[in-house]
Amino acid sequence: MRQRKLEDKSRRTRPGIIIAAILITVSAMIVLVEFMSSQVLIYRYRLTGALNDGNISSFVLLKKAAVHLGWTAAAPLPVNKIDSVPSPFLKTDPIFGWSAIPGEYTHIFTRGTKETLPVKVTINSDQSRWTGMPAQSQKPTIYVLGDSFVFGWSVNDEQTFSYHLQMARPHYNVKLFALGAYGLVQTYLRIQQLKSEISERDILVIGYAEFYDKRHVAAPSLLRDLESYLHDTAQTLGRRGWTPKAHIGSNNQLSIDLVEFDCQVVRSYCNSDDPSLSEMEAVSLRLIHEIAGATKAKTYLLYFDGSKDNPVVKNCGVEVISALQDFRDQAFDLVHPGAYWHYAIARKLISRIK
Repeated sequence: MRQRKLEDKSRRTRPGIIIAAILITVSAMIVLVEFMSSQVLIYRYRLTGALNDGNISSFVLLKKAAVHLGWTAAAPLPVNKIDSVPSPFLKTDPIFGWSAIPGEYTHIFTRGTKETLPVKVTINSDQSRWTGMPAQSQKPTIYVLGDSFVFGWSVNDEQTFSYHLQMARPHYNVKLFALGAYGLVQTYLRIQQLKSEISERDILVIGYAEFYDKRHVAAPSLLRDLESYLHDTAQTLGRRGWTPKAHIGSNNQLSIDLVEFDCQVVRSYCNSDDPSLSEMEAVSLRLIHEIAGATKAKTYLLYFDGSKDNPVVKNCGVEVISALQDFRDQAFDLVHPGAYWHYAIARKLISRIK
């Protein structure tokens, strides 16, 4: 009788043992798969500068499931405060709308009440961002132009792709002319300033993303979407803020005007309709053609956000460096790409520019 009871007890515990064994085996397999996929991603990153292979790792899937089921906390909130030391960092500009004041800054990003990240930003006397070496007149120059992604908002001077490019190609000067909310209009205006000193030995790398199209025409919907932010920016700049707006006239001439961007001041403009998509794309395309045609420098279009079939990119007439598939890590502010993305972009540029 006692022997039978022991056998019955043993049978009752077997399902638990089996379940435990299955869980241990599945966990071991997940760990193994995650380790192998991580190694593949790491080596691919080292070789090509790209981490996104179109697959989602087991760890990411498990994390998403855990968040959904409430087993772990969701992702952190975006940055809610940015302080510049010294301040201000920006000023109004009669050509570009706004520009950075030359100097050395620490941008302090704050998330919540406790998390902070200090970021080093150095602006040279010509309004370019420091890329690691002083310019030398006997060297050809790589001009990098674009928005906050290209500028490296929320990453340090030494983490921008322009810095990595300068370190890898010391026989060039690398000048980074970019800033938050800039687009091809500011690139065009900057090239108009610099074209007399740009030669066929030089290179232009101009950033472009689909979301630029609305910026180029100061689309009312964009101003409405960013109303609170733009109002605060206008106050910071001195209570009034302007942005350049490009337009192709009936005579097929490209013209650029400054328009106010604070909807609390120009409500009627903000309530008006956007230009058609074809009009906005035509302006972007015209800006690229004007930029590329202004000098004899080799021009590259760095396309980093948008659809693969973007008509502006397809018809731009310059060599395109596509970064659509590249791994984009999130910087501390959760909006801009971080240091890994910048390194990946640098690898692409380094492979093209010898």
